Amino acid sequence: MSDFSQVLSVIKDFLVYGFFANLIITVLSELVGDQVRFRIRYAKKKLFKWLRNVNVKVIAIMKPRPLFINEDIDSITKELSALLSSNGIRPFVEGTKIRFEYLVPRVGIGYISLGLNEADGKVNSLELSLEWSIEFQKFADAFLDMTGAMRSLEDMFRKKYSTIASFEEILTCAGLKKAYELNGVLRKYSLENLTTKRGDETEVNFSDRDLTIFGRMDSSMKNLLQDLIAYYY
Repeated sequence: MSDFSQVLSVIKDFLVYGFFANLIITVLSELVGDQVRFRIRYAKKKLFKWLRNVNVKVIAIMKPRPLFINEDIDSITKELSALLSSNGIRPFVEGTKIRFEYLVPRVGIGYISLGLNEADGKVNSLELSLEWSIEFQKFADAFLDMTGAMRSLEDMFRKKYSTIASFEEILTCAGLKKAYELNGVLRKYSLENLTTKRGDETEVNFSDRDLTIFGRMDSSMKNLLQDLIAYYY
C-alpha cells in the first residue's frame, strides 16, 4: 500500500471513529439531562479559570440615600478629606473627586465622587467607590476584604451624615474576556446588553466585557459573581 493510501486510510478511520464518538457523546448527553450537562460544563469552566488564575478588576460602588448636601466644592472636599484623614486614610483631591488608598490588607483604590447642582455649582450628592484587582484563586478572601472595607466606609459616612438611611450598592467587573456564548446573537443584532432580575430585586447586567450586579454586597453576591464569571466569561 502506498504512503498516500495509508494517509487516506488514517483520515477515513479518524472521520468514521470521530463521527461515532461524537454520536455516542451526544446520545449520552441527552440521556443524563440538562442539569447534569450544566454541572459538568460548569465544573470544567471553573477549573480552567482557577488553573489560569485570571485576574478580575472589581469596582464596588455605594450611593447614600437620602443625602442632603448643599455646600461649595472647596468646603466639602476639605470636610471629607479631614474625615478620611481622621480615620487613617490619606486623601488626594482631584477636581470633583477625592482619591484614597485603603489597606485591608490588600490595596484598594478608592474614590469619593461629588455631584454638582447645575444651577448653582454646589455639591448635592456623592458616591463612594473602591477598585480592586482580584485573582480568581483568591476571590473569596479578596471579596471579604473588599466588603469589609466598604462597610467601614459606610459606617464612617453614616456618622458624618445622619440623614443616610441606606446605600444603593453596585458591583462591576470590568475588562473581562469577551462573553461570546452570551453575546454572539445579541452582537449580531447590535444589542449590547442583557439585563435580568431575581425575586430579591438583585439585578444583573451582562455586556461584552463587563458584568454589573445591583444588590447587597454579601456572600450571596460573591457566589453569584464568581459563578457568572466562571461560566460566561
